[in-house]
Amino acid sequence: MPRLTRLLILPCAAVLATVLVGCSSDDSSDASADPSTSTSASASASASPSATGSPLPGSAQVCAAGAAVKESIGEVNSALQAGNFGDAVTSLGKVRTSLGQLTTASKELTSQARDALDPRTQEITTQIKLLADAQTLDQLQSAFTIIPLEFQQLEGDIKTNAGC
Repeated sequence: MPRLTRLLILPCAAVLATVLVGCSSDDSSDASADPSTSTSASASASASPSATGSPLPGSAQVCAAGAAVKESIGEVNSALQAGNFGDAVTSLGKVRTSLGQLTTASKELTSQARDALDPRTQEITTQIKLLADAQTLDQLQSAFTIIPLEFQQLEGDIKTNAGC
């Protein structure tokens, strides 16, 4: 029995370690890996509204543009659920436009905040460009599924970095 217990402890410990690593954020693992490059205190100070309560430069525009992206993605979802290919394609144009507005607005943020938003914004933009080839409602529905998921992550980044 003791040997069986020892054999079970190793896989359980490996699973637990994997779960803990998967649940930790990228920032905390980077900061703990090299304390000399840790900028978590300065990052949170520059990536959120100031201690005096004043918003970051450009944050209002980023928050408004993020809300417009969310609304236009909702319009695409509604059109897809209603089975309306034409409205879905039209709404995709609105998503593309609102993403452009978000990109423009994010240029007013600090470089650190902007750098946090850019990769996801670019990923969503790339995914929308790929949707241009969709010829049917089914193609559009299956290809669109990644965009709301990416936007959820972007929305969290906007809240964290623009203080929305």
